[in-house]
Amino acid sequence: MRDDRFEHAIYRVPLSPLLAFTTAVPTLGVARAAVAAYHDRLTRHTKRGTSDALMNQQVAQIRLARADTMVVTAEMLIRNAIKENLRAADVEGMGTVEFRNKLRSQFSYAVELCRQAVLLVCEASGTSIHYLSHPMQRYLRDI
Repeated sequence: MRDDRFEHAIYRVPLSPLLAFTTAVPTLGVARAAVAAYHDRLTRHTKRGTSDALMNQQVAQIRLARADTMVVTAEMLIRNAIKENLRAADVEGMGTVEFRNKLRSQFSYAVELCRQAVLLVCEASGTSIHYLSHPMQRYLRDI
């Protein structure tokens, strides 16, 4: 009797890129949360002595857009790499060392983009992120 539970491509994919995927996804989540927290801070926070939100400053908008673009690019890399890995389960010879290395490098680069995005928004969030109660503190430690 054939066991159909193990017919899914996930059971035939090259393993090392799949393991890299499992570490890249939480990193992407942390980066998304950090960018969202930075966006929230920009809409609420004002510089001392002014009444204008930081979101209205061009430099803050550029920094936010750059961090967001890093996270979006990382997500596209991760999605593309995992699709290629799943496709490799159905194509003979796709599990070569070169193929696995290519996918792992894409996951690694995506994680590096996430790390850079978190560092960028943390550096721009001021000194209050040094309080343990600040959410950025957790994102920085997690990344």
